[in-house]
Amino acid sequence: MANHFIQSEKLATLLKQMQQKLDELPSDESTEALKADLAKAKKEHSRMAFMLERMHKDKAIGIKLLNQTITDLQKHQKLLEESNRLLSEQNKIVEKQSEELAQSLRELEHFSYIASHDLQTPLRTIVSYAEIIQKRYTAELDDDGNTFLEYLMTGALQMNGIIEALLEYSRIGRGEQNLVPTDLNNILEHVRYDLRKELQTRKVSLKSASLPTVMAAKNTMRPLFLHLLETIILNFSETDAVIVTEVKKQEHTFLFYIFEQLHGLPDSFPTHLIEPGSGRQSGQFPGEGIGMAVCRKIILQHKGNIWVEKQEGRGKVIAFTIAC
Repeated sequence: MANHFIQSEKLATLLKQMQQKLDELPSDESTEALKADLAKAKKEHSRMAFMLERMHKDKAIGIKLLNQTITDLQKHQKLLEESNRLLSEQNKIVEKQSEELAQSLRELEHFSYIASHDLQTPLRTIVSYAEIIQKRYTAELDDDGNTFLEYLMTGALQMNGIIEALLEYSRIGRGEQNLVPTDLNNILEHVRYDLRKELQTRKVSLKSASLPTVMAAKNTMRPLFLHLLETIILNFSETDAVIVTEVKKQEHTFLFYIFEQLHGLPDSFPTHLIEPGSGRQSGQFPGEGIGMAVCRKIILQHKGNIWVEKQEGRGKVIAFTIAC
């Protein structure tokens, strides 16, 4: 670039000298033509000199910006390296905490299984002796005594149901979970038989579209549909109800809908019955709520989800997905 400036200055000097020589010559046609050509050359030289100076300034600015960019990139590189280091440390902490949490959950489920199992023995003793008292001493007890004894029997049986539900909940996911083809139409027929007493008593009928065969862990689909349908039956006050099960095939999942065809599920139907014991908080609906917690655990085990939604013309609908 410096060499270009030297050449430009030499050319300017040469043009000046030529102008002086032409000024000394007598004025005629040829001299005037030379002067005109010289004027054009000087004008072009001025333009080129301006461009050269501008290029020199632009180059200086570009070099300065490039150096600043390099400096900024170096700073960002250091910040990125530090961020990666911190992220790596955080990931190690999260992995460790996740493993500790998983271990705690395994220990808690194991404790729940052992505790629930061990509670059954003294509970059976209570029920057995209550039955003996009821058989042998009913005549000797007054009305209050027989009523209290009946309360004792009912409470003990309810407690046994809760313990069995806890055992069922803690068994889900234990041991090897090999997936096997499971025909849900057969599952629904078994569930219909399991719920025959409730269906008859409450005059409820079950309808279903043709259901698919899914890859499921052994002995999980029957309790899933049993608890789902039982929850609707027990929490539905209308008689002559028709509970319908429908399914839609999606890209990676089967989407199931369970709803009441004639009346729709009531607005007060509990949407929170998906965690152990949550159904007991309101006191408005029967059941301990563990059944829906079992459902949720089974569905999550099969990479699905469960929720309650409102649909036009149907009201509240239980919806859940299971991986194809």
